[in-house]
Amino acid sequence: MRRAQEQADEAKRQVEEAKRKADEAKQRADEAHQRSENEKWKAEEAKRRMDQEKKEMEDARNKAEQDKAKAEEERRKADQERKNAQEAKDKADREKRSAEEARARADDDRKKAEDARLEADERAAEAQRQADIAKAAQQKAVENLQVQTARADEAETKWMRGDRPVVWPTLEEIESAKIRFYYTEGKFHFAIAGLAGSGKSSLINAFRGLTNNDPRAANTGIVETTLHVTGYPDPDPKNPFIWYDIPGAGTLEIPDWQYFNAQGLFVFDCIIVLIDNRFSATDIAILENCKRFNIPSYIVRSKANQHVLNIMNDMGYDFMTDDGTQRAQLLPAARARFIAETRQSVKANLEKAGLSPKRVYIVSKDAMVPVIQGKAMRKDALMDEVELVEDILKEATRRRVKPKQKAQSSSAC
Repeated sequence: MRRAQEQADEAKRQVEEAKRKADEAKQRADEAHQRSENEKWKAEEAKRRMDQEKKEMEDARNKAEQDKAKAEEERRKADQERKNAQEAKDKADREKRSAEEARARADDDRKKAEDARLEADERAAEAQRQADIAKAAQQKAVENLQVQTARADEAETKWMRGDRPVVWPTLEEIESAKIRFYYTEGKFHFAIAGLAGSGKSSLINAFRGLTNNDPRAANTGIVETTLHVTGYPDPDPKNPFIWYDIPGAGTLEIPDWQYFNAQGLFVFDCIIVLIDNRFSATDIAILENCKRFNIPSYIVRSKANQHVLNIMNDMGYDFMTDDGTQRAQLLPAARARFIAETRQSVKANLEKAGLSPKRVYIVSKDAMVPVIQGKAMRKDALMDEVELVEDILKEATRRRVKPKQKAQSSSAC
């Protein structure tokens, strides 16, 4: 019994021990569960804090990005404003420059307008003055014409009796002629006179270094193309020459002995008498008056190449079949014959008129043009072109040296 009791007590004790252990285990389990719950809560709290910190960090990053974007936008706006300000400044500078340039142009335009107005006033005044001069000259010319007509009638009566009168121009006639021909001091005025159709216009063009088809050339033709005295300035500004085409004798109702004065030839610095096949009474009258007025004169026979060709034709020359041989054979003899006949004819005419012997210059316009232009020419292509030009230029230079200048030069020597 005892043993059973002991066994029962032992069993009870074991049960109680087991219960105690179970309670302890349960307590430990509860404590572990509580610790687990605590850890879980702590983990959740840590996670919550972490999520909160993450959220705060995300918010901070977003805010930083927003601040950065805002700063970038502010910087962009500031840059744009600076750019706009610079553009506005540049525009203002350009507008200021444009305004200043416009003001300068306006000032310049006003000055030009004022200068133009003053120049127009001066031109108007000069035109009025020239008109007054021209009117006075016209009136004087009418009066002179009346005087000359009366003189001409008287001279004509004498002429019918066989007398050739010597008529000296008045100072008024000289001044009138200078106005009519636009006589310019410091220029050298050449007159080329001769029969109608003798080639005066072509020779004037040649003296100016121009061919007849040059736009600046004087009109030429088979018939007389000049009815009024016409002046042609030398195209080379270094040459102070004016060449005058004088209407040919026979085209005007003027007696030969009146031709010189009626055409106003007494005002020219030099006169070239252009002859063709013969001397005319007008040619003789011009030469006589040149001697009387102490005006240098030159006798020139033009169209030399054509005259030589005519002689060659008379000698049997046929250019249609010639290969150059016949021309080379006939040309020297034809040239020599033409020169001899021309000089003999001039000599006889001068003697017949009671004038001193005088050289005749034989030229052609086709050779004269290159001579004036300074081009090299074959010797057989020239006649007297070079000598004529040289002699005219020497005379022009001599007549431009005033007596006072000559005296000074002599004393200096």
